[in-house]
Amino acid sequence: MRGGRQAPADLARRDRSAEIFHLVFEPLWPYVLCRARGSVTGDIVAEVLTVLWTLLVAVPRASELPWVLPEPEAVDPGESTSRKFPAVC
Repeated sequence: MRGGRQAPADLARRDRSAEIFHLVFEPLWPYVLCRARGSVTGDIVAEVLTVLWTLLVAVPRASELPWVLPEPEAVDPGESTSRKFPAVC
């Protein structure tokens, strides 16, 4: 930041981060809540949002939510069952 103004790239990153947050937070919270102990839900959601912020340029537009929340049918059946997510809570 120079002279109290943010660079256009910084503004674009901030705007994209806010856009992703608004798209994923509401569905992400209950998704994590039904798969983790309630006491760690906030930590897990915060970690997911931190990773999203770090990988901001990799998150595809118009596919943010599927990129964050795995679809149960997309999990390889050969994977360990500890990595599978239930379809519903």
